[in-house]
Amino acid sequence: MTSKSEQKRKVEKLFTKEKVVTIEALKNALDTDFSKTVFRYLKEMGYLSSYNNAGKFYTLLNIPRFDEYGLWQYETAYFSRFGTLKSTISSMIDDSHEGFTHGELKQLLQCRVQNTLNDLIKNNIVTRESINGLFVYVSADQKKAVGQISLREKKGIGKDQVMGIELPLIIEILLELLRTSIWDNKAISRSLHIRNVSVTEQQVEEVLRHYNLKKKL
Repeated sequence: MTSKSEQKRKVEKLFTKEKVVTIEALKNALDTDFSKTVFRYLKEMGYLSSYNNAGKFYTLLNIPRFDEYGLWQYETAYFSRFGTLKSTISSMIDDSHEGFTHGELKQLLQCRVQNTLNDLIKNNIVTRESINGLFVYVSADQKKAVGQISLREKKGIGKDQVMGIELPLIIEILLELLRTSIWDNKAISRSLHIRNVSVTEQQVEEVLRHYNLKKKL
């Protein structure tokens, strides 16, 4: 019978090799059909589950090298030092100097965030303010929120936006224009959707108009 220490070494060996694994890979390593057995070892060793892909990827706490926002990506799996997407977004907003727009959070987290933001607002965990024509998500703590709003207003973020299109989205459109030789609104929008960036044909048209860029056909 395999000892507990030997089983833990199997798990460590798998993570050393792969860094990020699924529950099925862990079951195979431990030669078990029971998820409960796997999670018993993971809990003892300390682990994180991905905040994207329905949390199906796992890593050990000592593996990620988190960025300034507490985020870490490994291939298609995204992890946060805060754990869940809900905890991550609320912590990022609360710790930020000037809050975040929806577009900024989506760009950083590389996943859908609107439903989570709606839930956080509904439960008074974060608040939303209109600043220079853009919605900015700030801390529910009034004192923190005042400081975040003040900094955002001083920077003037939003004043030079293209008809309310957020800056990260404008950048994505401009980058796509550099990548392609045919500036067709529909094609640009479709290409960005493939890259998981939601952009309408009208937004592409507005960026072209705002920067006085001529369509290449």
